[in-house]
Amino acid sequence: MPELNGTLVMVAIAFFFVGVVGFLLVNNWWDSRKKATCECGDPNCEGHDAE
Repeated sequence: MPELNGTLVMVAIAFFFVGVVGFLLVNNWWDSRKKATCECGDPNCEGHDAE
């Protein structure tokens, strides 16, 4: 059944893209949130240049 196979491939690609985009959005949001709640003196803090 080639039609079913093509549909499965399309669904898999769609889920893959949704997963990647969702992951990037969440990662971006988490980074900005971490920076916002972050103190510059904190050694565990990412996103601040050590001065």
